[in-house]
Amino acid sequence: MSSCFFCGAGGPETAIELVFSSKPAFKTNNLVTITGTLKLNAEDVSHFNYILTGCKGRFKN
Repeated sequence: MSSCFFCGAGGPETAIELVFSSKPAFKTNNLVTITGTLKLNAEDVSHFNYILTGCKGRFKN
């Protein structure tokens, strides 16, 4: 059975925090490619372990 971070069975490695350069123009059900700079977080418990900063999204065709 699969499970996700929010269901309680997945670990922190199953989620990533996205920080966009500007407000994204897509909805959560759109397929997009996200690019950015990966930051590893080992100290701040207020954020995820993996943070992608300077994110830009591009719609998939």
